[in-house]
Amino acid sequence: MSVDEKREVKYHNITIHNRCNETISVAALYLDSDGSKKAAGWFVVEPNSKKDIGVKTYEHTIYLHAESANGSLWDGSLDPENQIEAPVFEKSFKYSIDQINHLDEDSAEWISFFSNKIPSNLRNYTLPFTCK
Repeated sequence: MSVDEKREVKYHNITIHNRCNETISVAALYLDSDGSKKAAGWFVVEPNSKKDIGVKTYEHTIYLHAESANGSLWDGSLDPENQIEAPVFEKSFKYSIDQINHLDEDSAEWISFFSNKIPSNLRNYTLPFTCK
């Protein structure tokens, strides 16, 4: 994609809205503004607050995984046909999916991500997480 083509395409800026009374940690898989598939996490979102996680994607689908200290979990288990699995790390991480074979597998844990469709007309997209 050329620079001029990128200027015409609007990216989606992702915000997480934590509607829980507990802190959640979120990981994301997305197509980055440079056209590469990325994984990033853990974005910590305090209870009953919103956080721009710094993810910008041109795609209309983002894959997310979230968990809380009290055991709430948002993953691909509810929609196994649309889930994706990818490695995550205990501490903050960001990597390009094409680097997956070069990651330290001893410190990685493979988890499932659920897909979320982003309406094409929204540049700033807020995704709510509600505890069970």
